[in-house]
Amino acid sequence: MSDSDYQRLEPKEKSLEQINSEIELNKLKELFEMTEPNHPGAKFRRIFEDMRKKLSLDAKIKKDYFPEENTSSDLQNQEENKENKENIDINTQNFDLNKILKERSKKFTQIDESAQIKEKFQYIFNGAYHRIILSFFTMIISLKKMKQDFIIVFRFFGGDESSIEEFFFEYNNFIEGNHPRFSGDYGYSKFKLDVQKEKKEYKIDIKSQEFMSVWYRDKKENEERAFFETMQQPVFHEIEDLREAIDEYYQDENNQVSIQPCIGYKDIYLTFMEKISQNCSFCIIDDYSYFIHNENKHGKLFLIDPYDVDTLQIFFDIELDKYPEKIDVINVVTQKKLSKDYYMNKYVVNVEPIKAVTDINYFLNKIEQCIHNRKSELIKMQSKDIPIMPNDEELNYEQEMIKLPGDVYLEMTILPLLQNAINMCDMIRPPDPITFIANFMLMNKDKAKNLEDIIKELPKKSEKKDKKVELMINDEIEDEKFEEEKIEEEKKEENIEEAKEDDKAKAEEENKKKEAAKKSVEGSKKGKAKPTSKGKK
Repeated sequence: MSDSDYQRLEPKEKSLEQINSEIELNKLKELFEMTEPNHPGAKFRRIFEDMRKKLSLDAKIKKDYFPEENTSSDLQNQEENKENKENIDINTQNFDLNKILKERSKKFTQIDESAQIKEKFQYIFNGAYHRIILSFFTMIISLKKMKQDFIIVFRFFGGDESSIEEFFFEYNNFIEGNHPRFSGDYGYSKFKLDVQKEKKEYKIDIKSQEFMSVWYRDKKENEERAFFETMQQPVFHEIEDLREAIDEYYQDENNQVSIQPCIGYKDIYLTFMEKISQNCSFCIIDDYSYFIHNENKHGKLFLIDPYDVDTLQIFFDIELDKYPEKIDVINVVTQKKLSKDYYMNKYVVNVEPIKAVTDINYFLNKIEQCIHNRKSELIKMQSKDIPIMPNDEELNYEQEMIKLPGDVYLEMTILPLLQNAINMCDMIRPPDPITFIANFMLMNKDKAKNLEDIIKELPKKSEKKDKKVELMINDEIEDEKFEEEKIEEEKKEENIEEAKEDDKAKAEEENKKKEAAKKSVEGSKKGKAKPTSKGKK
């Protein structure tokens, strides 16, 4: 054999893109063949058909965006349904897998910025399917019709920048009214958020990365790190290397980033709340590598404040039954982890993918369920039947704070620091006093008393049993004291009257005794007669 023959026999090394393409091709083949007759998933054929129908582009949109595709598939399906209603067969010739993979190999970022939106949507809708499911868009539209304020936080568990950019391209165009399904064309109504009218921004700018962040977990509790205004991530093979070099990476000039981390639950939470107050959409890239290297534990960090009665945070995610620790729900007040029994269907929803695709109102219904459960909890809190967080390890401080009257609670927690902020604002007279006071409070929050110190100042339970402590706080308590004093005075007057009546009764008895004695004396005198003169001799 010649050298050329040997060269032809030598296997060519496949590039990473070719390997990924083959993996994706095999997945697609398994998907298309799984529900065919005589295959394991044949009984799920109807469900698969329903999902495919809900995920597919409308025929009019498909015809406009993919004119070369066969748009008569619906008619073919109707004829097949008439012939055989039980076994619905997909015409797999409509799915040109090689063409799909070829198109997907083209980078989204390579499309010219000046190109029409339609060209980028053709890339995103490759295969004539929606990238973002319609029930998500329906949720946003319904919330706006109900005039309900909301903020959307998108969380990516890993993922490369190109896939994130594709996602936000479709989302931003939906917000602007350019999404084909909601543009007012093809027989559908138009939806657009008027930013100038609402004075709110919902889009995410990938270039500026102002409302994006990367969150990292840590072995030490309350040592998590978050880097805001970036989506860049270091790539390390060993998880230990990542923990040690993460701070250096975000301060390296070569990476064109110089960002100080937010460390700990409270620091991350306050910065996060400040960011979402400026924009109605936010993006968090979670620490997928840490989750994988820790046996699918310590996943996405979800920080909530159960004392915030005006805001309800809801986390939607899939496979929570398979990975129970995919989300770590932390109470930022107590800095303790909450149990699944407490937060499920109130703060966290385990999304069922099939129902989310087939039910257009899926997310909206789940939101209503969470709101109902949260309201029920607040009602029980007000009646003091249950503590606000029954699953925390240390509830003594929180329970004591709940029992305090409103004026006492504010006087012991916020008012001292707030008074200092107001005095400082009066001295400096800044142009924006509200922002000045807010920043002053945040910068000096460490000077405020914590829950432990406040509770220590309150009387202990043993003291409460021995001596009743009355807090003279408001008019109601003053009225109660006045009523008690009035009752005591009335009792004294009644006692005096009773004493007078007793004295009167005693005096009457004495008089009766005197009269009886007088009568007895007179009677004895009448019984002894004196002798007369006639009786003498």
